[in-house]
Amino acid sequence: MEARKSRLTIKIKLLLMVGIPLLGVTGFAFNEILNQNRLSGEIDRVKALVQFGVLAGDLVHEMQKERGLSSGYLGSKGTLFGEALDKQRQETDHRYAVLKTAWAGFKPELGSPDFLKTTALGFTALEELNQKRQAVEGLKIPLPEVLGYYSNTIGLFLRAIETSIQITPDPEVVRRLSAYTALLQAKERAGIIRAVMNNTFAQGKFAPGMYRRFLDLLSKHETYLAIFEAQANEPNLTFYRQTLVGPVVEKVGEMQHRAVFEMEKTLSFATGAASFSWWVDIYATQNKEQALAGLTQWVSGLKSENLGPGDQETFKGLSQKLGSLESSLKGAESPRNGALQSWVEQNRQSIDHGLAQLSKPNFQVDSGDWFTQMTAKIDLFKQVENHLTQDLLAQAEAMQSAILLVYLLSSLVVLLTLAVGMVQGKQIIGLLEKLITDLAHASTEVASASDEIAKSANALAAGATEQAASLEETSASMEMMTQQSEDNAQAAENTVGGMEKISQIVELALTSARQASVLAKQASQSAESGVSAMGKIVEAVEAINQGSEKIRDIVAVITEITQQTKMLATNAAIEAARAGEQGKGFAVVANEVASLAENSKAAAKVISSLIRENSANSAKGSELASRGQTVLQEIFGQSQKVVGFMEEIALQADQEAKGIEEMKSQVRQISSASTAQSRGAKEINQALGQMGEVTQGNAATAEQAAAAVEQLSAQAKMLMDMVTEVSAQVGGQRQSGLGHLPN
Repeated sequence: MEARKSRLTIKIKLLLMVGIPLLGVTGFAFNEILNQNRLSGEIDRVKALVQFGVLAGDLVHEMQKERGLSSGYLGSKGTLFGEALDKQRQETDHRYAVLKTAWAGFKPELGSPDFLKTTALGFTALEELNQKRQAVEGLKIPLPEVLGYYSNTIGLFLRAIETSIQITPDPEVVRRLSAYTALLQAKERAGIIRAVMNNTFAQGKFAPGMYRRFLDLLSKHETYLAIFEAQANEPNLTFYRQTLVGPVVEKVGEMQHRAVFEMEKTLSFATGAASFSWWVDIYATQNKEQALAGLTQWVSGLKSENLGPGDQETFKGLSQKLGSLESSLKGAESPRNGALQSWVEQNRQSIDHGLAQLSKPNFQVDSGDWFTQMTAKIDLFKQVENHLTQDLLAQAEAMQSAILLVYLLSSLVVLLTLAVGMVQGKQIIGLLEKLITDLAHASTEVASASDEIAKSANALAAGATEQAASLEETSASMEMMTQQSEDNAQAAENTVGGMEKISQIVELALTSARQASVLAKQASQSAESGVSAMGKIVEAVEAINQGSEKIRDIVAVITEITQQTKMLATNAAIEAARAGEQGKGFAVVANEVASLAENSKAAAKVISSLIRENSANSAKGSELASRGQTVLQEIFGQSQKVVGFMEEIALQADQEAKGIEEMKSQVRQISSASTAQSRGAKEINQALGQMGEVTQGNAATAEQAAAAVEQLSAQAKMLMDMVTEVSAQVGGQRQSGLGHLPN
């Protein structure tokens, strides 16, 4: 029963040795499978959301077209885009029906709460689509409301697509989704630009607030494109750059540039018209000289760069009128020239009319052509959008394939681990059986060797006893000789110790004398440096006094200049008062100049006072520096004498130290001889002691060896019993001839 219990214990230990690593590897493999399973679920969600986003993007694309046609229809008062708008609405309805069907079959667990909520709001907004269409047909809805409805509805679906970024933590998928949503936002801004400009070109002008919105849309469009280019990978970015090129893109850019230029021109000439009217009114009612100068400058500032053919003709007629005005202005001998007044009254109406014509935008862009070209460009964006969705789906498929590969590899790792565990178990058992056999042979050899060691130990013990007796007699004789040598060595050591103390005292005196000499020299050098420094201080103080005198002269000149400046400012103020209204501005300047002159005078007084104080302090400093220089010179003379005294003391101390060193050398020779004699005696005595110890140790060792042989024999028997038991536990057979040990 005990053998069975031990056998089970060894098997359990072997099982734990192999099983724990196996469990660790298996657990790691299953954990990786669970992680990949979770990632697979996230990829499924991404695929479902991207597929739904493709359908939502198709609906958004058609609604963008319908928004642009509706804007053009309103801008033309219903005369343009009617038939195209009807066809586009049918296409929008088709895409709406497809998306609605997909939404009905969409599994809610695949989308986040934000996605579900935003998409539901988008479908709710689409319920008002037919109502908005009827208002557009009846021209009963303003353009901002139409743009707001379509843009808000489209924005809901775009925001729903953006929530797919939050589904997966995979950085590559997040980056591609970010590029995709940025492109959708840029495309949406392009669609709004198409709608705004379609309405603008249809009615020949920007609706209120639309020009500012147009510029804002252009800026946001470029911003989203920059985000797309930053997030897109190289293949997608290359496809985008190769797609968004060609005549269509260039034509749209020219039209947009034309619109911006016309609005800048319109604002410029509108400002010019207001300026002309303002100067003419001033001429008629107020200051004629100022009005004439303003009119002259205004006429010379008008330009006709980059005007269209129609605007060029209008500007030519306006320039002829203004040319005669400029001649009248230059030839007028008096601001109140009656001919000039008559010219203004006769030509003002025609000039106002010409400026009004130039203040209107002349886009020279057909709204139908604009819509066609811009739609073609947005279709290019749609191609890039489709390419990005295909890339996302391909990336998801690739990740799914990688996950399947991880499944297979994890399963293979588990199987290989189990196989390796079984092989290792068999190998361990084989090694144990071999070890047991080796131990059995070794125990037999140990038992045989123990008998031989016992015989040798007995012979060694007998020889050691005889050697110990003879060594005791020799040791007694050497002890007397050692005691006499130690007494001689002790007397020599005492003599050397006394000489050492005397030598230390002399060395200390010599060192102190040398240090005092060095310090005296340093003090002398410091005193000499102090004398030189105090001389330089005296020179610097004198230079400060001279600089103060020069500054005092400069301050006097400044004071005189401020007085003259104040007199000039007073005269200028008197002249400004005489000039009346025209001199008011100059009078203010004169008052400021007078105030500055007064401030300068006050500052000059403060500076003069500070310079006087500085001069007084410099004089005191010069006197103190002279006194310090005299004192330092006296210190320098005394320090030279101290240096001479200290050098003599150091020389005498050095001679005494040399004499003591010679005496100490002779005493050391005596001490060395005594110490050598004592050491020789001790070494002989120690050698005899060591020989006795070795002899005694040999005897003890022999006895211990005999006892150890008995223990070794008993342990060899115990080892053989243990080998037999372990062999039985691991399934081996006890070999014949190994169960008996020699006695």
